[in-house]
Amino acid sequence: MAGYYEYSMSNNAVDAYNAGLLPASKLAKKLKVTTSAIKLFMSPSEWHHTSSNFNKTNFYDGEIYLQLINNTVNWFDYDYEDIELAAYNLCCMHNYTPCENKPEIKYGRIEWIEWSGSRRYPKAIEREFVGNVTIKGEFYYFANMKKKINGNYVHFFELEK
Repeated sequence: MAGYYEYSMSNNAVDAYNAGLLPASKLAKKLKVTTSAIKLFMSPSEWHHTSSNFNKTNFYDGEIYLQLINNTVNWFDYDYEDIELAAYNLCCMHNYTPCENKPEIKYGRIEWIEWSGSRRYPKAIEREFVGNVTIKGEFYYFANMKKKINGNYVHFFELEK
């Protein structure tokens, strides 16, 4: 049933919730693991649009995992291999600790574009910064700014001091 439910999610997303499917963040809270562990050790069952921005949100079937935690697994509903795999994945999710990327500081020039004007008449302004740039995770940090490494119109050139 197509359509949207109160600006928060599609009707199909509501149906997925009613069928027991959950987004990674909600399933992670129920399993007492991190969202990144869910995304790493489980495959999404389906996706649906959520929020007024029509975000694509993956939904996961965590029924067997919740049954394992509550010790209520009905052994006749699943293949033994499925239960064994779910138990192994659950153990891995509980022991998972994400690697922390150590920040890397490099001297260089970073160029980016700032947009101003209106939607109808946009104006691109080229900006640049020369100095120490901290690289951590997916972002450049410099001069109280943060730019995504793979962002559009963001380029970093390492320089020698």
